[in-house]
Amino acid sequence: MEIKSPPFVSLLLLATASLAGCATVSSRVGDGKDSSTPVLSEAAPEHGAVPAPRRRVEPKSVSVISRVAMRPKEIVPSQQESVLSFETAVPGELEVRLRDEADRLVRVLRLGPQPAGRIAASWDGLDSAGLPVPSGVYLFEIRLRTEEGVELTYGEEAIGGGEEIIGQRFQIDSQSGTISYVLPRAGRVRLLVGLRGLPYLVALHTWTPQRAGRHQLHWDGYDAARLLQLTKHPKLRAQLDAYEIPTNSIIVVGQGGSESRRPPGSRPFAQGYRHAVHDPLACHSPHLEVTFPDAVGETEQGTPILAGPSILRVTVDPADVADVISARFELMFFVDTTFIFENEEGTSPFNYELPVESFRAGRHLLTVNLLSSDDHIGIATFPFVVQKGSGKP
Repeated sequence: MEIKSPPFVSLLLLATASLAGCATVSSRVGDGKDSSTPVLSEAAPEHGAVPAPRRRVEPKSVSVISRVAMRPKEIVPSQQESVLSFETAVPGELEVRLRDEADRLVRVLRLGPQPAGRIAASWDGLDSAGLPVPSGVYLFEIRLRTEEGVELTYGEEAIGGGEEIIGQRFQIDSQSGTISYVLPRAGRVRLLVGLRGLPYLVALHTWTPQRAGRHQLHWDGYDAARLLQLTKHPKLRAQLDAYEIPTNSIIVVGQGGSESRRPPGSRPFAQGYRHAVHDPLACHSPHLEVTFPDAVGETEQGTPILAGPSILRVTVDPADVADVISARFELMFFVDTTFIFENEEGTSPFNYELPVESFRAGRHLLTVNLLSSDDHIGIATFPFVVQKGSGKP
């Protein structure tokens, strides 16, 4: 059966891999390494406090504070330190401020009076209370107060970022289950696996921040519900999407994610790739729940048994429903990965009468894909059993 393409959802396929894998052009990548430099002194801001209104960046700040680099780009708190190095053209009092993606000040590194020249400071991924910060992207800002009392800044707002990144050298190894690719720049990554022509069956990354360079992901080959083994499927397809994070940022990994969103009305980037203008803390795969109200019973494993035309009900998680309804979404239904129905004006809950009589007796898998107009994708797969006549399924 041929699958009709969603009318208002444009899904950009950036990388498609067969079981043998495929390759594209390579590019120069890598973050480099640097030695750790101790912080001279530190001030403890009020953690979680609403930041004060930001000052305007003076045009000459960029030329006074230059050759800025932070290496490595990605750290694990308490296990690694990232060294921020830069040059100043004039002497003055220096400090480095670090903010999370909700624009909260998490730490201030006070470097004190410094002569003009090369400066270095390190951050260990801890907040002002000495606790590891949650995984995510953090922006750093350099402030210089000159001997004349003029305050200059670098990184008061995000510098660069927001542009789409094309992944390179994308491959799937069907024997080991290893997925590999190269990011030419640090960015946020979404990695979806499914079948050609849909459905999507598992999200391996949902806008995860990653450094530039080569990445490897060891995948066990199962879908999100662990019901389908996909590595040897002839229609296996993987989709890699990514966008660049700001230059003045550092990635923290190995901790739980933050639950705080950005202040209302604020956006990470004024323009750029469509997911770059979303709140990154709200940019994820919507969660779906599927139930069978007309089931005549359950198997010993708890799988619903259907014995005739039966309603299936799809409900979007309450935490996600407001976002997907405001954006508009559609629902696509598949049985045993074959397309059966599409509802272009999604609602929650949504009821659909499953044509049970058209399926053979026995166990089947229902997959639902939610596709929003702003390119958020929900995936859910549930088993059900068809019972014919009075016999056992």
